[in-house]
Amino acid sequence: MVSMGYPAISGPKSLNDRIAIVGAGIGGVHMASLLKERGFKNIKIFEQRQEVGGKAYSRFYRGVWNEFGALFLSDIYDQVAKLVERYTPRLKIVSKAPSSVSVNDNEFTTWGNLLIQNTGETSPQAASRRIQDAVARYDRIHRCLFGNYSFELMPRPTPKVLQQIQGTVQDFLHRHDLMLLAPIFRTFLTANGYGYINETAAIYGLVWLPPVAVKGVFTPENGFWVLLGAFQSIVTEIARQNKLHIHLGANVNGIQRLPGPGGIHITYSTKGHPNIYTEHFDFLILSPAMNSLLDIVNFNVKERSIFSRLTNANYILTLVESDIGRRGNDPQVYYNDAIEQPTYPVYAGINFYHAKNNISGDDHRLGIRENGPDGRPQETVMYYQYGYENPWAKDIDVIIQSKLASTLKRLDKRNPRVLEQIKWGYYFPRFPPREADRGYLWDVLDMQGQFNTWYIGSSVCFESMESVIEYNNLIMRIMKI
Repeated sequence: MVSMGYPAISGPKSLNDRIAIVGAGIGGVHMASLLKERGFKNIKIFEQRQEVGGKAYSRFYRGVWNEFGALFLSDIYDQVAKLVERYTPRLKIVSKAPSSVSVNDNEFTTWGNLLIQNTGETSPQAASRRIQDAVARYDRIHRCLFGNYSFELMPRPTPKVLQQIQGTVQDFLHRHDLMLLAPIFRTFLTANGYGYINETAAIYGLVWLPPVAVKGVFTPENGFWVLLGAFQSIVTEIARQNKLHIHLGANVNGIQRLPGPGGIHITYSTKGHPNIYTEHFDFLILSPAMNSLLDIVNFNVKERSIFSRLTNANYILTLVESDIGRRGNDPQVYYNDAIEQPTYPVYAGINFYHAKNNISGDDHRLGIRENGPDGRPQETVMYYQYGYENPWAKDIDVIIQSKLASTLKRLDKRNPRVLEQIKWGYYFPRFPPREADRGYLWDVLDMQGQFNTWYIGSSVCFESMESVIEYNNLIMRIMKI
């Protein structure tokens, strides 16, 4: 792939090198499996949590796997689909039940209707033609800017192209007369916790939403699919079948990188035990958000100047069981008026049992077919909140719980019971527009291996399972060994 414009990068020097990977999410586990396939044997993964999977965390309850991280698949998820086929062939990928948008607590519409309204046309046919014209124009512009490429991250654009994609997603859409597509970008980005289109750098929208994904919105499946099973099981099966060496519950306190063999010194402890250990490795692979490691890794000036510019949000997911209350025809609903409110609004809810079993219409709205095989009338719904303030701070946590309770009360969700709440910090780590415009994503790619270190995971690509897998594949394709 070097001939396509990607840099040739260095990696471990020999198959006998001792390799340390920090993080047993999909990035770390998948990378370890790729290295083992190439003959590397001395690989150890350090994972802070007590289980494999990272943000691909799933919980089984009342007949369905509820997803606390990876949610769905879109039409670009070909690499995830390959892993499902290889490691968990018993799991099926099927079309997802529809989603709707809450106009108010008693009125719901579709994203398609919002697209039509966005055109200002009174005729649905005229609106549809204008939207299709915009999709075709986006396709032409995308190909003109980046050409054809194999991986999610395209080769480094020319300075002229970087200038044409500078600014935010909204800036790009406005500059190229594509604002009719803004609701689609808003759905894929903001409604899924990937920032607001008027502040997220354009490159993230262009990477995450290529023309094929936009076109998928207009298919019967609306471009989204669900996994009948658990996303976490994909990661755990990769680890199990490849017999990966994973140290769970590892608190990595410091990472020092010195020249020469064995120059990677990792100091760590194990949760529940007082002892502190240091192990020596020849090569280091980092998968957590790089800005979360600034006080742990002895980054050099070049690395620190890039990674310190990363910003991120926090994502709160709460699984709640309650009486049904008011709801529309679809098991996934976006509270459109709340999406851009500050400080952790509840902006979406998903009934996974109905979404994964394609239950919609009156069967969903009236509770004719309710959660699980147990016959109980209560619903189980995952609620989503997104914000920038520290969610573990007491005053912010009060706001988070208050807004959740207020939403449940407003929707008449009586007798609510929180089954589990997860707070993902360092969610969607990304470069602000100014740094993204300078080509920082490709600067990181150029640095790969220079300091006996690879940087992988969402902070150097995009916060999705598909993106992390794609990036790992890219590194392996252009590695010099």
